[in-house]
Amino acid sequence: MKKEVCIYRHRNMGRAIFEIDVIFNNFQSINSTHCRMEKILSTAIEEDLKKIDSIKDRLEEVIRWGLKTRNRNGYFACLYKNITGRVKDAIQKNEFEDGERMVAFVVHFANYYLNALEKYTANSLDPSSPWYQVFEVGKQKRAIVQHMLLGVNTHINFDLPNTCIAIAPGESLLSLCNDFVKINSILSSAIKEVEDQIFSISPLLAITGKLMPKFERQILNFSINVARCKSWECACLQALASAEEQNEIREKSKEATLEIARRILSPGKLANPFIWLVSLLEVKGMKRNLKVLNS
Repeated sequence: MKKEVCIYRHRNMGRAIFEIDVIFNNFQSINSTHCRMEKILSTAIEEDLKKIDSIKDRLEEVIRWGLKTRNRNGYFACLYKNITGRVKDAIQKNEFEDGERMVAFVVHFANYYLNALEKYTANSLDPSSPWYQVFEVGKQKRAIVQHMLLGVNTHINFDLPNTCIAIAPGESLLSLCNDFVKINSILSSAIKEVEDQIFSISPLLAITGKLMPKFERQILNFSINVARCKSWECACLQALASAEEQNEIREKSKEATLEIARRILSPGKLANPFIWLVSLLEVKGMKRNLKVLNS
């Protein structure tokens, strides 16, 4: 009887060991498959990130074009290149919910600006486009911060809503919300560096910054954050609208963008003399200034 029990136990133990071995092998197989999938996804993201590198290269070309043609829109291109690099780093660190989608977002968004500039240099950009005014004002000697804000205003208020609904159309727009907010934090972190760069070539703003800490950062941060909130609101409206209604919303967005541009160029009776003095006292030499902002 004891022998039979012993044999029974051995058989059960053997069966249990066999089952454990099967489970372990299955786990190894699943784990190996998971690792291969992660490697494939990682490789796919790395390939996609090259598209962002291509955008940065094109922005570098815009900076060189700005210097060659004396068009101060190159200042905005420096800011844009800096932020694009930071977004790329965040994608590499898996800080977004959907890194692959964010690559497409960055490329699609940048192409609005780059394509507008390409048309402008070919004399085929519609004069009613908000970008046309930005590039035309780029020929004028104004405060560097004004040139930056003109680009920020047009790109965010005019281009960003269209990018959102192109990447995440209809109800899927809500799935983009967290990553959209994440970019806001990246933009805010970039402002400190931009502030230091501007202060180094704009003495009056540097003095104002010492007297009023975070003055410059508040201007840029407020402008960017308010613009992005408005652009998200505009994207939500378009996502729920018919094709005809979308065109009406875009037209209103265009009018609002042009109005804000006018305020940037002429902020008011009290601010106008200050901005003029800021521009007057800035370090001369566009080449030097672009080098500082592009460092």
